[in-house]
Amino acid sequence: MRPIVPFTFCVTALTHALSSPATMAQQKQSDVTVYTLYRDSPMFKQRHDISQCVYVASFDAADGEEFNRENCVVAAQLLTEHNSAPYPPHFWCEQGRFRP
Repeated sequence: MRPIVPFTFCVTALTHALSSPATMAQQKQSDVTVYTLYRDSPMFKQRHDISQCVYVASFDAADGEEFNRENCVVAAQLLTEHNSAPYPPHFWCEQGRFRP
C-alpha cells in the first residue's frame, strides 16, 4: 500500500522546485515598493504579554513605492481617525510585504 501524500504538500513542493533564483530575486527586489497596513487590537492592549499586530492590507500597485506608501498612509489615517469603537485600533504602515 502506497502512502498518501497530501495534495497541497505536492503542489507546494513543486512550486518551490520550479521557482528560479531569478524569479525569487525579482520578488525580493519588488518588495521595496510594497507597503503593508497593520493594526493593533484591543485584546492585545489588555494583555501586556502579547505584542502582536494584525495584517490588514498590502499596497503593491505597479505605480511604485511613493504611490503605495501614500495610499497606505492615507488608509491608516482614515481608519484611525474615523473609528467610533470604544477601544479603537491604531493603524500604521510598514515597508515590505506581510511576513507572518
